[in-house]
Amino acid sequence: QLLVLGMHRSGTSVIARLLNMMGAYFGPEGVGMGANKDNRKGFWERKDVMELNNLVLHSVDCDWKKVAAFDPKKIPDTVVSKFGDRAANIVLELDAHRPWLLKEPRLCLLLENWKEFLEVPVCIHIYRNPVEVAQSLNIRNGIPVHTGIALWEKYNQSALEASSGLPRFVVSHNRLMQSPEKEVKFIYEQLLSFSVRG
Repeated sequence: QLLVLGMHRSGTSVIARLLNMMGAYFGPEGVGMGANKDNRKGFWERKDVMELNNLVLHSVDCDWKKVAAFDPKKIPDTVVSKFGDRAANIVLELDAHRPWLLKEPRLCLLLENWKEFLEVPVCIHIYRNPVEVAQSLNIRNGIPVHTGIALWEKYNQSALEASSGLPRFVVSHNRLMQSPEKEVKFIYEQLLSFSVRG
């Protein structure tokens, strides 16, 4: 159960595609977000997972770029219940195809909610320089650079806190771009060290 954790524009799509090429299952035909001008190779995100994460965030008047006041304790019980039913079904479907991968940046904020449905998660954090992330968000979404840096901090802090105690490792976006073969070998060796097979 491979979970790719990283802020938007951090290279999560690259990691997801690499894992898929290594043999990790993504999902059935048509489940993915596809590609667009922002990511011509595809986002490697499942529509159902994104919609489910949005359901939770929207229930407390948040969204992917409005998270400063996000508090998981304020999620309404009805939303928690609906989330649980749908998340359990998604994981059940994926578990028929282990090893599998899940990548959706909002997982950084909501990993705590997903954890109870996971038996053998391995968290793969991707680190990219926050200024680079913020500049990319500024170009793509018009988000001020200081806001982008604050978002980067919120996403990564949430992900690191939620993955504490779980098998995890960090991939450098910079090293991946500069020395892809070496970094892919590192990823593969880390997966083997956590008994990921297939």
